[in-house]
Amino acid sequence: MYLEAKTRNFISVAFFVIQFGIIFALISTGKLDYIRDVTFITVIAAVYIFLEVKYSISVSNYIRVCLVLVILVHEVGGKIFELYLRSAMFDKYLHIFGIYSLVLFAYAVLQQFMGISFKSSLNKFIFLTLVGISLGAIFEILEFMSDIIIQPKLPNQKDLTDTNLDLIADCAGALIAAFHVAIMPLTQRR
Repeated sequence: MYLEAKTRNFISVAFFVIQFGIIFALISTGKLDYIRDVTFITVIAAVYIFLEVKYSISVSNYIRVCLVLVILVHEVGGKIFELYLRSAMFDKYLHIFGIYSLVLFAYAVLQQFMGISFKSSLNKFIFLTLVGISLGAIFEILEFMSDIIIQPKLPNQKDLTDTNLDLIADCAGALIAAFHVAIMPLTQRR
């Protein structure tokens, strides 16, 4: 337990140090439009860590690392190296891994607060697939709202085809996460 706590703290501190490094890199390269996005994500992470401590939420370090990787790949790959512009597949792969990570996170939190249990792996698989598809749909709605309200220079959604492909990638990520959890319980990966 001590090693797990030290690892969790290291991941959190490293994440915030890297976030500030990313903000500095965006400032030094003149990509000021992206700073709001990085700052928002950093604030959300800080709020989550506060709530995690306050309510004794326990999320495995595997899930924590997955979430950190999604965020860093989005910011470094997508924003600094502009892979969203250079590669049509970058966004799709990130959606797959992002929803995979979010489903694992959501399930870990739901399990703690709602005591969710399933009589069969199939029920768990279906539930987690639906959670992932729902999270993907919510994410697409948030991207749409962001494009309308903030009107970034580089919109999150280029067209309906992009949105549909994102939803397909989200579904793939949900299926992978559901398969992962239904076959290998999260408590075994702490």
